[in-house]
Amino acid sequence: MSYVITGGMLLLCSIQDIKRKSISVQLLIIAGLLVTITILVFPGNISLLSRMTAAVTGFGVVILSKIVRGQIGSGDGYAMMIIGIGTGAEDLFLLLCFALLLSGVFSAVLLVAGKGRRYQFPFIPFLFLAFLLVFILKQMT
Repeated sequence: MSYVITGGMLLLCSIQDIKRKSISVQLLIIAGLLVTITILVFPGNISLLSRMTAAVTGFGVVILSKIVRGQIGSGDGYAMMIIGIGTGAEDLFLLLCFALLLSGVFSAVLLVAGKGRRYQFPFIPFLFLAFLLVFILKQMT
């Protein structure tokens, strides 16, 4: 159940990130609360340690965002915290690897198209695509 809420949050955040280049704090708070409540009601088989490890990873991205002065959006880190709480560390790390791979391919296409190295694009849509990929791969196994 937490996967459905997490996927819905990522879809809405992706749309917002593409349109406004920012993510609604209210949406993140609501999604975080819904994921937490869902986990309390339907704990599943993901350990608390796995969920907390993933949340700390997302928080690390928030801190990194402050260090690099916004070159990485803090909303990306907050979204990763929620994803991690909902899916656990293993899925978050797999999802992050796929998202980085997809965004790297997109960056290469932009470079070939002549957009330049300073072109900024939203990362949440890549997290959403990676989330779908991980979800499909898990269903197949």
